[in-house]
This record gives sequence, structure tokens and C-alpha cells, in this order.
Amino acid sequence: MRRVILVLAVLVAAIAAGTGSAGAATGGPTSALAPSGFFDSLWFQSPTGNIRCRFFPNRRLMACTTLNDGFTVGVPLYGAAWKRRFAAPLSFPGGPTLEYGESYTGVGPRGGKWFTCTSRSDGMRCRSAKTKRGFFLNATSYGLF
Repeated sequence: MRRVILVLAVLVAAIAAGTGSAGAATGGPTSALAPSGFFDSLWFQSPTGNIRCRFFPNRRLMACTTLNDGFTVGVPLYGAAWKRRFAAPLSFPGGPTLEYGESYTGVGPRGGKWFTCTSRSDGMRCRSAKTKRGFFLNATSYGLF
């Protein structure tokens, strides 16, 4: 009986530890969606689906694009935010929806926060946790800071 309880306790602990992110188990970068909890996707979209964003951990970059006009904005972990007319060579697949008021956190390989993006009814705002530089993007405009 004690062995069964011990095995169950170990399984429960392993499952609880594994719910954080598959990326955490492999030592890779993870991303968090607040307040709902963690998810594994490195990309997400606005509730309308027009804005798609992606965390590029290997490039230390957070970027978003709009489907209606092709504006792409990005911010590196260190450095100034930028804007391009088209997304190439970056790709932005559809992903989980970041509801208005929710935030996405791009986390580095050692668990440190690298980027935060917040979905708002007037657009998406993302910034580097290291420099506080970032961007704002919606269907008709963008801003860099």
C-alpha cells in the first residue's frame, strides 16, 4: 500500500511539473499566457485574427504583423524596435488567441523574462523586458518606442 501511494505521489508531482511547458522539460525557451497559465506556442494572434505575433528565441526577437496591410514590427532583446512593410523572411502562423487584457511572456532559456506582449482592444503592445523598448500595432497604424 505504501508503495502504491509513493508511486502515485511521484506521478502527481511529475504531472504537475510538466504542466508548465514542454519547453521547460527540454531546457528550451517557454512562453507564458497570463492569466490562463502556460502554453507551448511561440506564436499567437489577436482576437480578430488580423494581428499575428511570434517569439523568435534563437534571434532574441519578438515581432508582429498585420494580415490586412502587411506591416511588420519587431523588437530585439537589446536594441531599437523596427518596422517593415512585409514580414519576409519571418513567418507568422496562426496560433492561440491572446484575448483582450491578456499578456504573453517570451521566456529565455534560463527562465528569465525576455518579452511581454499585451492584447488590447485598440491593438497589440510588445516590449523587451531588458530595455523597455517596443512597439504598438493595430490594423491601421503602428508606433515604436
